[in-house]
Amino acid sequence: MKIIICIFMILSMTLCVSCKTAPTDLHTTSREESTMSYLNDAEKFQAEVTEKIDDILSRSGDQPVDQLISTVYSEDWLFTNIDIFRRYNPIFSYQQYLEEVDAAAPVECIRKTGEGAAYVVYQTEQGRAYLFFKQEYGRWVLCNGAYVQKHLSLSDFDKIQVSDSVDAVAAVDPAVNAWKEVAVHSDTEQCQSVHLTSDGLVVVEYRMDGDRLLVSGITTSADYKWTDSQWTEDGVTYDYRILSQDSIG
Repeated sequence: MKIIICIFMILSMTLCVSCKTAPTDLHTTSREESTMSYLNDAEKFQAEVTEKIDDILSRSGDQPVDQLISTVYSEDWLFTNIDIFRRYNPIFSYQQYLEEVDAAAPVECIRKTGEGAAYVVYQTEQGRAYLFFKQEYGRWVLCNGAYVQKHLSLSDFDKIQVSDSVDAVAAVDPAVNAWKEVAVHSDTEQCQSVHLTSDGLVVVEYRMDGDRLLVSGITTSADYKWTDSQWTEDGVTYDYRILSQDSIG
């Protein structure tokens, strides 16, 4: 018993000495220091983003699109790596930004169409993809996109009727085949395909009938703008205007 007591006393004294000789220069980060560190990181991030955006925007020019673009993508690769058919939704927290798109597929042709508005052009083996951005809080947000394979006019869609299948639309505009692969696997009951023509925009609305897409309505717009009212009371207006020199045909 005396031996156990002695061992206990020795251990206690050792712990006391350790506590007294432990380093005393441990630093506790204050709230102010944490805030300053966060602000510094945020400023550094914004500076890096601004530098990337300035570099991307500097690639704009007046040359024809064929002279600016040297990379031709397959549809599968481009649509897998970039959300071409995405539309900006203000109630969603996730957004896709210009510098992220550039990281996936380097921008070779970008056109500024106004204050805080621009679009990017990508070439595929079958057509051209157009991604439209708007400036928001120091970033360029992907708002909407369109894919074109052939020269079309508004009158080409006159034969499309409500309750036609998406295949009837594809007979007019084969570019819709790439879009429908995304739409069929979406979890929405209603969706729209967008078609750029030489004299306006065509938006074809669909409803799901089992695993089939059937036309439920058609909207045309001479100014290439379309307002989607399904998410917000005022709706979101998407601008699909491109320069004539960047169109197909």
